[in-house]
Amino acid sequence: MAKIEMQVANDAVKQYEIAKTSGSAMDKCVQAGFVAAAYLQAKDDANYKVWKQTESDECGAAGVPR
Repeated sequence: MAKIEMQVANDAVKQYEIAKTSGSAMDKCVQAGFVAAAYLQAKDDANYKVWKQTESDECGAAGVPR
């Protein structure tokens, strides 16, 4: 199961990268939140913390403070 959870997290990171290059500020905010949630589901505390900070940064840039 852990392998599947990490694959989901990796896919979420790839989706974030697409949003980062082609999406709006809100897209980046939302996708960063999805990545954080995927790492939470995978029980990866270190990456979860990194992506919660990324989510906070991206959402702040989009005008949606977290």
